[in-house]
Amino acid sequence: MAAQIIKSLPSFFYRQLLVTPTLPSRTWAAKTVIITGANTGLGLEAARHFLTLNVSHLILAVRDPAKGAAAKASLLQQANSNPTSPHNTTTIEIWDLDLSSYASVQAFAARVTSTLPRIDAVLLNAGIMPQVYAETEGSEYTMTTNVLSTFLLAFLLLPHLKTVAERHSIRPVVSVTASDVHFLTAFPERDAQPSILAELSNEKTARMGDRYNVSKLLEVFLVREFGVRFPAETYPVTLNCLTPGWCVSQLDRDMDTSNLLLRGVKKALQRTTEVGGRTLVAAVAAGPESHGEYMSECAVAGVAPLVTSEEGRVAQKRVWDEVCAKLEEISPGVVAGI
Repeated sequence: MAAQIIKSLPSFFYRQLLVTPTLPSRTWAAKTVIITGANTGLGLEAARHFLTLNVSHLILAVRDPAKGAAAKASLLQQANSNPTSPHNTTTIEIWDLDLSSYASVQAFAARVTSTLPRIDAVLLNAGIMPQVYAETEGSEYTMTTNVLSTFLLAFLLLPHLKTVAERHSIRPVVSVTASDVHFLTAFPERDAQPSILAELSNEKTARMGDRYNVSKLLEVFLVREFGVRFPAETYPVTLNCLTPGWCVSQLDRDMDTSNLLLRGVKKALQRTTEVGGRTLVAAVAAGPESHGEYMSECAVAGVAPLVTSEEGRVAQKRVWDEVCAKLEEISPGVVAGI
């Protein structure tokens, strides 16, 4: 596994240092976009791009209403900086969404399906990277937020998105913000018996230094397995995932920033948040060729060797089965409904 990680590093360094994702240019006029984790970082920068591209309706899903209001004010200031621009016709709304609460996810999904007749794109961007073990909703905090709630929301929205696709003759896109760090985990929990999810919520054995990496790997697994079970040829909604690359953001705010070497590496390698935001827009602008796929540098890309190995294929199916069973416990019928 260590050899595979080392082998992937030259490509990572090349992309971080020498590749700049293209500035999005396709219009989003007359379209509606939902972004989770939109009050800061990549989500907010993606919102800025959509605003520039004349999106008609922008839903910012945030956990903290005050921070959401500040983000909206910042976007409105951007829109109004050019009074002759059509961008200031965009409707921006702040909706409450706390991914640490399944009830909040369900309420948000119900609001979407009951009030938004058209949705063109959903960016499931919200995520956390805690360094200390904690639980919410009976599972480890990272797992609840990055994996279970993220896919609960996706699955709750998919029936409505299928209706939208038929009603408006469009193909909505749901994109999950994954990460290159899924290359960095050996995911030893994949062999846990009887349950991978139970092992990931075992405080005594939790490897929190690797937990974010594992959560991103599970996102890749779930998107890929969805693509296998619901092929693009017969399913009217695209579900993909993406890596924005290593970007300046608040995601690592809980990490120790006193390490001078780490600070130097970050300064040398990290992309700006604005550049990272371009990749989020590209993911929801992608066509059916991206369904069930992982995107990097605004295009479909290869995944970690573990994912395509025999061990990875077995783990992917186990993760799918366990997550679907868990989501059915939370919201009966949600998996059947997709």
